[in-house]
Amino acid sequence: MRDVVAYANAVAANFRQQVAAQPEDQLKAPVGELLQAMGRIMGRNVNYRTEVRPDDLEGRPDVGVTVDGLLIGLVELKAP
Repeated sequence: MRDVVAYANAVAANFRQQVAAQPEDQLKAPVGELLQAMGRIMGRNVNYRTEVRPDDLEGRPDVGVTVDGLLIGLVELKAP
């Protein structure tokens, strides 16, 4: 639960800033850190890469999720 609260606080703090930026991009780091935290809870080496380019997929998902260095999933973010 602490990790989810940390995620929510990080996102809220970022969006309180009065600097113009792409809203969707502001979610990448907090989402990646949340994924890593969930991996630690599960005892897995979870990491992330932004703007991944899988060979078998057209397009460029916002976040690729890896476990032990292997791409296991993709996350497409949308601006809040």
